[in-house]
Amino acid sequence: MRCPYPGDESLAFHGTAAFAAWGDGSVLRDSVRIASFSDVFRTYDVTAQLSTATTLDRAVQILAAVSPSADATGIINCEDEPYIAAGLGLMMGIMRHPLWLNREETGMDYDPYDYRRRISEVTRAVRWHRIAPAFAMNAGTVVVDARRLQDRWRFAKGESWADWVTGATVVQGAPASAARGLALPVVHGDDLSQPERRIVRLDVHRQG
Repeated sequence: MRCPYPGDESLAFHGTAAFAAWGDGSVLRDSVRIASFSDVFRTYDVTAQLSTATTLDRAVQILAAVSPSADATGIINCEDEPYIAAGLGLMMGIMRHPLWLNREETGMDYDPYDYRRRISEVTRAVRWHRIAPAFAMNAGTVVVDARRLQDRWRFAKGESWADWVTGATVVQGAPASAARGLALPVVHGDDLSQPERRIVRLDVHRQG
């Protein structure tokens, strides 16, 4: 999945990039078919600006589509999303370093969250995996919240390696919550009914 969003790469995409809707569902079906005989399945390329929502949507939809009776003993690699890996029993593919160069030197995405230099959250996830390591796709029941939250980003020139999205506002949705082998978490708060709720990257790196 080189393309981070559906549609022709030459066409600026507007809409909600729901993974289950790619190619009328064919991309999800093909992903499940490949994942079913693979030792590791990567969720693959995303943009830094919408990485959390995009990766979460892909991983959860694949897990939900894999039957517990299927011969899918491999593990999903959710790339550089440590908290998703820890929370859903997935592998990580870390692509960050405290001395990461800026985008002018690397040609990579503009990173508004500076996550490529955030090492503490990786350390936390690795330590969590000592207690609860990643496990097979067909292990445990997957529960997915029917509600979807959305994040969005308008891509300016030079902000992404996926230069075909330049000038487009991409809206990326993902399930509000998901769980493997557990009940869905219950979230309490005063503003949960507000329509502007969005998926945001957890900004906890300043806590050390």
